Amino acid sequence: MLRSFYPNSDILFCGQVYLPSMEAMIIKNVVKLQFMKEAVFDFEWLKVRGRDVEVTFNQFDSLFLYGLPQLTHIWWMVPKEFQGFKNLSWLIIKKCHSLRYLLSPTVVKLLVNLQELGVMDCEAMEEIISMEQDGSKTNVVEEMAMDKIVFSQLRHLNLVDLENLTVFCSGKYECQFPSLNSVVIRNCTEMKNFCSGPICTPKLERENVKIGKQEVWMGDLNTTIQCADSSFIEKDEDEDEDREIQKMRIRMELKMMKMEMKVMEMKMKVQ
Repeated sequence: MLRSFYPNSDILFCGQVYLPSMEAMIIKNVVKLQFMKEAVFDFEWLKVRGRDVEVTFNQFDSLFLYGLPQLTHIWWMVPKEFQGFKNLSWLIIKKCHSLRYLLSPTVVKLLVNLQELGVMDCEAMEEIISMEQDGSKTNVVEEMAMDKIVFSQLRHLNLVDLENLTVFCSGKYECQFPSLNSVVIRNCTEMKNFCSGPICTPKLERENVKIGKQEVWMGDLNTTIQCADSSFIEKDEDEDEDREIQKMRIRMELKMMKMEMKVMEMKMKVQ
């Protein structure tokens, strides 16, 4: 059983590991994570010197995390000078029941190409964006001075079966989603507001916003969620309500097929 890329260690990634050509990562059904802070990318251990780590993580296109019940952080102690993950376009998280927060504002600034964000069946998830996520006191000070959070390329947002999720972002930031054209929020019974600050979603329309059982749109996500009654967000087992999630899975499968074809092409070139 793979425990680490580094001998005699419980750290998944450390400064001795360089994967300059890795474009996607899938971590699935790892019951016990023992590396420090139970994080995937722990920058207290990563050797951030020169451009090695930046080059490594700038190749990432997709990150899929499934069934990691002990995972408490994805990113931990990200240095303020770090500039990686700029090509990450897919971030899908499912059944990671110890995750309370997903992203910090510092990490959001790095994800300039993120196009698909899906968070599903994570029992402890309270917020998607939180200053408590990163662990760096320096970053928290800078994040408090920020006035907006921008997902410039995000097109699809799916929040499903998050029973403790109360808000996407509780900070007083202006949240900007200039490319967002599809939103699904389902079985998030504690969610009463999308964000605490103003929100800009110029491309969202009624037929592309699904809150619980119905397509509904009141002009902005905050007002839409505030006006939605329990029938929009209650637990629902109707298979017909999974259409948007199925669309996301189809997109993901197509993406994986393209990746497999790319690997085959590379093998043929080597031969």
